[in-house]
Amino acid sequence: MYVLDFYCPAERLAVELDGQGHFDVVGQGRDEIRTAYLHSVGIRVLRVENKLVFKQLAWVLQSIRQAFQESNRLE
Repeated sequence: MYVLDFYCPAERLAVELDGQGHFDVVGQGRDEIRTAYLHSVGIRVLRVENKLVFKQLAWVLQSIRQAFQESNRLE
């Protein structure tokens, strides 16, 4: 079982905020397994580095909007 940082059921989109523990070999391996599982159950994953939320919020929000738009094109 996984706990997602943010999840929009209508879009089946998870937004994961990644901190320092995600940037080493072990963290990246865990993320790959987690993302593969989420994809297998139909959930898309958008990963964002924590610090970008504070430094480039507009870019983060635009990335989320773009992910929503992409899902609408797939329907």
